[in-house]
Amino acid sequence: MGELKPVPQALALGTLDMVRDVFEGHKKISVRTGHRNFTPGGLLILHYETPSDEDGKLPPVENSHSVWCMATIGPVRHTTLRDVTEGEWRADGFDSADALLAGLQQFYGDSITWDSDVTVVTWDDVRGEQVKWYFEDAPATS
Repeated sequence: MGELKPVPQALALGTLDMVRDVFEGHKKISVRTGHRNFTPGGLLILHYETPSDEDGKLPPVENSHSVWCMATIGPVRHTTLRDVTEGEWRADGFDSADALLAGLQQFYGDSITWDSDVTVVTWDDVRGEQVKWYFEDAPATS
């Protein structure tokens, strides 16, 4: 019998700017609350649900406002928010550890503290039809 492959794991992207940064290779890391079970080397599905009136350079998706791409999960680290390194929070797009805390609280609520468990997940090799469209077929924006 063949080897079972791990089930793809999903990660929601919070903003259109994050989608662009992921597609362009600028964003390859995320700090998420809790100790999450991401499998290094596994398939990661990154997705974003757009409001129907949002502008931007996004691939057309019939009857939907969803953007999806795939990536390969890299190193994963379980820690507390207090122990997220400067390199990690900067790579995740924050200017300070306090800005990371504020960003997590905005998304997850005020129960997030410096002592909260978090997972730092990285990825590489972003791919998919919508990524291809973004680079090859998207209309120019100004």
